[in-house]
Amino acid sequence: MDFLEEIAFERVGGFTYSLEDGTDAAEMPGRISESLMRERLEQVMDLQRNISAKKNASLVGSLMEVLVDEILEDSPYFEGKGTFGIARTKGQATDVDGVTHLDAQDGLKPGEFITVEIQESEEYDLIGRVVD
Repeated sequence: MDFLEEIAFERVGGFTYSLEDGTDAAEMPGRISESLMRERLEQVMDLQRNISAKKNASLVGSLMEVLVDEILEDSPYFEGKGTFGIARTKGQATDVDGVTHLDAQDGLKPGEFITVEIQESEEYDLIGRVVD
């Protein structure tokens, strides 16, 4: 935990240890319980959520280039405003990282790179406005 706080990685994935048959570790004594493993993982991920939230908050007001992934009809961030976009910054990997939600915007096309101003942030996601 001290290491995570000191380094403050932008992104961290976590998982509990699982035994692999045939490995030396599978035969070692002194394993901890599943419940303790889950508790420790939760502590790590809680810390990382806070770190990620702070790093994302520091991006508010900045301009970023994003890749538009998809256009959707409904958004909890832009409710009732028509279509909106889901995009990724260069640091947001598909399926494992957060995304950037874009304001309602006609003409957005999946696969295009656009510039957005980051207006809000969450633990893992960003909310942006398309800059013309």
